[in-house]
Amino acid sequence: GQVHRARLNTGEEVAVKIQYPGIARTIRQDIRNLFFFMLPARLSRHWENIKEQFEDLRIRLERETDYEQEAAMQAKVRALFREDDDIVVPRVFPEHSTARVLTMDYLEGNTLDEFVATNPSQALRNEFTRKILRAWYRMLYAGRLFYADIHPGNFLFLDDGRLGLIDFGFMLELDEEM
Repeated sequence: GQVHRARLNTGEEVAVKIQYPGIARTIRQDIRNLFFFMLPARLSRHWENIKEQFEDLRIRLERETDYEQEAAMQAKVRALFREDDDIVVPRVFPEHSTARVLTMDYLEGNTLDEFVATNPSQALRNEFTRKILRAWYRMLYAGRLFYADIHPGNFLFLDDGRLGLIDFGFMLELDEEM
């Protein structure tokens, strides 16, 4: 999808993530075509394992296109942090969100590249590293959630020293078996 900056009638600045038209259908079709292409592998002794991994991938990709699911995950993650953690997860506006549109707080911050370009002190770099690790471990151990899409583009370095976390489309809920 694409993310756009907008303003609600209340004056609040928001980020609106809009899904590309037809992307969910395209992913389903591509997965079906790929599975058909893989059918000769049925003769392999590893077929059941391959099929299981492929099914897991299909489920994960389809979840990426369900913004209602992403909103629910984002709310779960947001609830894990307190103000004094200095870790911010944008609030979702459910009344302005659908399965294909996700509206949330707009966070004003720098990407990792922009942050590093400011030549921050080692102490500040260390502090943000601690926040990234604290966030990841809090999601994993307190939330029983695996943040599978952890990469530099999903962190925002806010001018006030807080760390912003974004994009919760690829989260795994850890059950007892996992």
